[in-house]
Order: sequence, then structure tokens, then C-alpha cells
Amino acid sequence: MFNLRNFVLLFALLTLASATAGATPILVTFNNGGPYSDGSVSVGIYSLTLGSGQNASPFYGPCLSDSLEVTGGQQWYGGLDNIVDFSAPTNQLLEQAAYIDQTYLTFASTSAAVTPIQYALWDIGNEISGQPLKYATGNPATVGSVGWYLAQAQNNYGTLSTSFYSGWSVLVPDQGSTLSAELTGAQYPIADIGASGSEPQYFLSQVGGGNPPSQTPEPVTMLMLGTALILLGCKRHRKN
Repeated sequence: MFNLRNFVLLFALLTLASATAGATPILVTFNNGGPYSDGSVSVGIYSLTLGSGQNASPFYGPCLSDSLEVTGGQQWYGGLDNIVDFSAPTNQLLEQAAYIDQTYLTFASTSAAVTPIQYALWDIGNEISGQPLKYATGNPATVGSVGWYLAQAQNNYGTLSTSFYSGWSVLVPDQGSTLSAELTGAQYPIADIGASGSEPQYFLSQVGGGNPPSQTPEPVTMLMLGTALILLGCKRHRKN
């Protein structure tokens, strides 16, 4: 459910912390919430399109707020802000989010694996907006738990260089987007074609659009592929 206070806090902190304001807004289209679910809501990997027509490009990544809702086909304007251009501590928290994405989310290929990772990223979004952690319950020493992912990020994100993090951006709704227009009374730049009550989201991704959901083959697929290669090798051997 949409929480106006959380949105205002997150929007203000990300907007004020960024040093790249003023960039030309990009048309953002939300395609779908990805193939993974926690049983009630989608947990990614979220699919979007930036731009339109021949200039359109795919964008994949996790979202950073659990209090904003978007629906397939919804459009708004946004801007890509490099995470190293944010001021502390926001940049450090975004770097922790990028660390989790790169180290764990990229290789997750089931709902059970993706769900705690997305929960951890939502908690980082909560921390950015000054809200208490919602999902990091239990023992952080339990491998694969939300607390464990957060602890891994806090302890290890500093091992990666600034040049690595300069390859990551956060997609921030532009001040002319649908929801912020509601807050400021500004003219809507485009029609919101999503469901009533939908709000633009914040997404994290590598520069260039990120990676689609993991395409790691299932064991059965690997077995079939291996059998086919063996048979092909035997056929060529007989011909020789």
C-alpha cells in the first residue's frame, strides 16, 4: 500500500543527495514485475523500457521502495543518477545495494532465492528514507536471510572500487512525473496509463540497462544438452 510519508522522504533524500539534477527526463515504461514472487507480490527482476521508438532500450533491476506500487504499462518520466554522485550516507547505502545486486541477485534464479535479496534491498531503501528496517529480522548469521545479505553488504561493499560503483545508476522519478505532479500541483507531462493509485518507483541498475532474470539452465536441460553433444560426437566419430 502506498505510504505518502515514505515516498516524500525517499524522493526528497534521493533528489537532494544527487549532484546530477537537470538531466533531460527519460520516458519510463514499466513492463512487468519479473518472473519471481514472494507469494503475494512480485519481487523482480523488474523489467522496464527507457525511451520510445528506435531510441527505446531495456532496463532491468530491483526496486528500492516497498511502499510504492506500479503496474504493467504504467509510464512516467525519470532520470538516471549515478550512485557515486549522491552524498553520504546515501551513496554508501546505494553502493551496498549495488554490491548485493552484483554479488547475489545476478545469480539468483528461483523465487525462494530472489525474495530475501529483494527484501534486503527494500530495507536499504527504508534506511535511505529514515525508516526502520522491516525485513531484517532473525539472526544475520543465518546464510541467505535478509539480515545476512545486509551484513554481507555492510562488511564487504568497501572491497569494490569507486570505478565499479560508477557503473551503477538509480532511476529516480522526475519531478514532473505523475505522483510528484500530484504533490506539487504541476501539470502532468504525460498520462498515467497505469491503474488508479499507481506511483512511479525507484530502480537500481548497472549503466547500460542491467541484466534480465538469470537464464541458468535447469539440471534436466543441462542433461539433455550433454546427451545431445555426446550423440553428436559419436556420429561424427563414426563418419571419420
